Amino acid sequence: MREVSASAPGRSGPRLGFDPLLKSGPVAPYSELMNKSSAMAFLFSCVLCACSSGSGDSPGDGGPACPNVTGTWTVAAHCDASLVGQHATVMQNNCTLSFAPPFDGFTGTVTADGKITLSGPQSCTGTVAAAISLSCTPGTCTVSLTR
Repeated sequence: MREVSASAPGRSGPRLGFDPLLKSGPVAPYSELMNKSSAMAFLFSCVLCACSSGSGDSPGDGGPACPNVTGTWTVAAHCDASLVGQHATVMQNNCTLSFAPPFDGFTGTVTADGKITLSGPQSCTGTVAAAISLSCTPGTCTVSLTR
């Protein structure tokens, strides 16, 4: 089979060939296809990188994922007995936590291994598993949240 030029006679330009196996007409030369394939692979990897940026501590970025604590929790134990039975709604963005009223003064983080640190009217540290267990200061206040 002969190669056919895509440009007018006497002009340079991309050259097309025929694929004798496909018998489908003009196809780009192998080197041109490889350049396009490489460019597509590069663009695809850029999209993957853009979708997975982060510091390694949030879900979806290749690092260890932190536990999902989003949702409504019930105050099962608190040093202020009037709070027992109230609901605490937790919002989570990656590993950063915030709370809906009446606990909206608190913000914090959760780590991949389930350690929670909160700041706000009190400073609290604790863990999350089936429940959230916290120890808060100033003073000593043990808090337990259950689903």
